[in-house]
Amino acid sequence: MRPRVHRYGRFMIARRTVLAAGAGLTLGACGTASRADRDSLLAASATSTTTVDALAADTTSQEPIVIALTLHRLLDDGELGTMRTSGELDDIGQRINEIWAQANIVFEPLLVRDLVVPTAVLAPIVSNGNIDPLIDAFRSSIEISDPGVFNGFFLSSAFGVNGFAPSGVRAFFVVDEPTVHDERVTSHEIGHLLGLHHNADDPERLMFSGTNGTTLDSVEQVVARYIAQGVLDGQR
Repeated sequence: MRPRVHRYGRFMIARRTVLAAGAGLTLGACGTASRADRDSLLAASATSTTTVDALAADTTSQEPIVIALTLHRLLDDGELGTMRTSGELDDIGQRINEIWAQANIVFEPLLVRDLVVPTAVLAPIVSNGNIDPLIDAFRSSIEISDPGVFNGFFLSSAFGVNGFAPSGVRAFFVVDEPTVHDERVTSHEIGHLLGLHHNADDPERLMFSGTNGTTLDSVEQVVARYIAQGVLDGQR
């Protein structure tokens, strides 16, 4: 299986905040912006080996961090839109909350909405992951119902990957027939929005590519909560 792509070369969106005029969807900086934060926590754990583990061990006793998430069914008049039902997306949403409970992060309200877009807007996403036409449509002509702080978009396929989270936006994309469990790929992409990067050592981990692993280590739990709180506080 081809490794899942996170950083995108020519169609990487620069770190910026884009407000889709009339749509109410804010696509804000995330992902690579948090690498320094993760490195700082790793450095701290190297000098005090119990610091990060102690923070993670206390995760379940801390207040849950609650983030609004909307899952969008991308629909078109061709064959590029999703074939998933609203009920299937709602079920995925419930199961990702089970995965993220280990970091005491809750996605709520968790909404499922339909989003009709032109086939010409979906085609670049399917072929090479280029979301620029979709963002342009958000800014000019497409209204999004009930956008969340994070937004997931579901479509038929995407250049041979299970899903992807473009750098610089608080959004991710998931295909109809991934090679791993639906809730797993969705949770994995959310992990990227929360500053987590791929793990190449342990297939049981959520951030390992191409497996059904779902665990987060102590550093990942702390980083994810740190970034999540920063997003809610308007610092990210």
